[in-house]
Amino acid sequence: MRIVIRIFSIFLLFQISATFASVRPEIAAGSFYPKNSEDLKSYIVKVLHHSPVEYHDAYVRAIIVPHAGYAYSGKLAAQAFKQLQGLNPKRIIIIGPAHFVDVGENVVLPNANYWRTPLGEVAIDQQLRDDLLQEGNYIISDDQPHVPEHAVEVELPFLQVLFPEVPILPIAINSIDRAQEFGALLSKYVDRQTLLIISTDMSHYYPALTADAMDGRAIKDIVHQDIEKMVFDLKEHTIEMCGAAAVTTLLALVKQQGGMEVENFGHNHSGQMTGDPSRVVGYFSGGVYRPKSYQALLDYGYEVLKYYLETGRRDAAQLKERNQLFDSVRGLFVTLRLKPTFGQKEGALRGCLGHVSTSDPLKESVRLLTIASASEDSRFNPVTIDELPNIEIGLSILTHPKIIDSYQDIQLGRQGVIVSQGQKSGIFLPEVAELFKSKDDFLAELCTEKAHLNSDCYKDPATKIKVFETITFR
Repeated sequence: MRIVIRIFSIFLLFQISATFASVRPEIAAGSFYPKNSEDLKSYIVKVLHHSPVEYHDAYVRAIIVPHAGYAYSGKLAAQAFKQLQGLNPKRIIIIGPAHFVDVGENVVLPNANYWRTPLGEVAIDQQLRDDLLQEGNYIISDDQPHVPEHAVEVELPFLQVLFPEVPILPIAINSIDRAQEFGALLSKYVDRQTLLIISTDMSHYYPALTADAMDGRAIKDIVHQDIEKMVFDLKEHTIEMCGAAAVTTLLALVKQQGGMEVENFGHNHSGQMTGDPSRVVGYFSGGVYRPKSYQALLDYGYEVLKYYLETGRRDAAQLKERNQLFDSVRGLFVTLRLKPTFGQKEGALRGCLGHVSTSDPLKESVRLLTIASASEDSRFNPVTIDELPNIEIGLSILTHPKIIDSYQDIQLGRQGVIVSQGQKSGIFLPEVAELFKSKDDFLAELCTEKAHLNSDCYKDPATKIKVFETITFR
């Protein structure tokens, strides 16, 4: 009997230890935010109530928030969290730095299955964690960087008040070079039901005037979505962010998905709370959103494709909403891809057709070109109904093309290009430039494969060269 009891006791102790090991306890309560659960919830509710709503015609996809003590940055963080009210996410990804543990080039997910604050436990999205761990050797799971870290924890009480049942996935990352790769990869896991929370403070321990100047440059880079300049400024130490890699991840993801805008909700620094401007920490609050008109066009494209594949008919209902964008006459390309699998940034192309000029309003072009891309692109077999759940639609809305004097004036990667001689012409969208090592390689391929001209046609004075820009989103 004693042996049985002892075995049971050992088993019970093991179970309790395992349970505790699966819960990451709070470490910032009582220092960064109130330890008492009632005081904490009361504070969150109060600062959210007094924060304005910025967006009415947009879908908020991500926010950037500070992670200092609430006495310093809680109100500024609340301005961003307020924009999430009314959303219904299925999961929330929180990305921040590892201040206390060197994670090198790794992206680190937690092993713990729950994170705790005074407001209770938050479940980890274990399926998303498992999926990401299959994406690359640099994505690992390790609790060590997360246990002493406050950057994610201080955001959790806001999320527990707003979305008490939604699972989260904390991610620690410090390498801005790795972040560009990871952001593009993470993009395929981020849809309208996924929220991104980016946790970062700005410059650290400079006089207030210096901090304001540095943070102003950083915020400009972020709002303009200029990831190359931001990374350059970080490496030149003209700007600072402890969560620089987290912000870089976000901008890489935004670039991958397209059709996003970044808003500055506000900036302040610790000296405004302490009264000492000699050595301050900067704080920034911002949001990433997609205009509802862009999302409506994407949703309509999916409806058209579904109707066509189910019925074989091309007379899908017209988009009933009216606004200036839907009724504008613009060039458009529709791209259909399979959803990417593990290790892929993009899935296989299944069709891409478009037009540079048309007399149709944009909403009609979406209908016509979605069906055409699924059924008339001669490079591929028609898309089938069985593929529908795995199809992603991308829209590229074109600006009006303009003639340039020389191919040397092309801004590769930013501008799409049209070359033409007589009845022959070819077009490449701006993102095609990523496939080539040089402008000459890009243009040679455009001349031969698209325009069916000589490989150096872009140097021929008889060739017309036009450039355009796109708003691309998916």
